[in-house]
Amino acid sequence: MARGAIEGAYFLIGAAEFVWYLDQEGIIRGQGSEYTDAVRELLRAVRDVDLGDHIASRILPSALLDSETEGGSYFAARREAFQYIERVTETLDTVDALVLPTLRTQPPGFGEMESAEDMLALLGNTAPFNLARVPAVSVPVGTVKGAPVAAQVVGSQFSDLQTLAIAEQLPRID
Repeated sequence: MARGAIEGAYFLIGAAEFVWYLDQEGIIRGQGSEYTDAVRELLRAVRDVDLGDHIASRILPSALLDSETEGGSYFAARREAFQYIERVTETLDTVDALVLPTLRTQPPGFGEMESAEDMLALLGNTAPFNLARVPAVSVPVGTVKGAPVAAQVVGSQFSDLQTLAIAEQLPRID
């Protein structure tokens, strides 16, 4: 994967699952759907409209790769995600929580995000924890040059309340 392995895995998994989700009208393999007919109709309508260049440029390359490799790229991304889960779990077994910046850079201005690398700067510190299946919360901690700055607290799986309690204790600076 071109970017860091877990970031690449996140984008590929998300895109492939989004396409499957729309294509299957919200029915998740092996789980069925609790959605009403109206929601499934909405999913059909979304599938049939132009989602715009921004969404298409984020979704289509990974979805095409998944299709062209007959799921091989998705399998590799999921394998990376499972290895990441193990690394995160091992790390969180040694501490109460992780505290890290929410963003890798200052928040972008309106219209400044144009590439996958721009998205990585925005999601690179947060999205991988979605794959890790652990609670994470972002809280404002101050401003830098007039722009908001936030910290993210990441806890062990099922430690949601403890993670929130730690986040509440972060100092606010201005």
